[in-house]
Amino acid sequence: MLGVSNLRHSLTPALRKEGGNIGYGIRPTARGQGYGSELLRRTLQRAKESGLAKVLLTCGKVR
Repeated sequence: MLGVSNLRHSLTPALRKEGGNIGYGIRPTARGQGYGSELLRRTLQRAKESGLAKVLLTCGKVR
């Protein structure tokens, strides 16, 4: 497995501040090869197909 994503259809106040509708991660050894961009593209498509007109994305600090 190279990565994983999740799609949240509703947001708590905490997720509005940090987290948003989409969360995803890529295995460190697979980063920098376009997998994250493709995973995000597919997750956004899934959000659209699920009826979400807008999504919130946030970015945390790199660990």
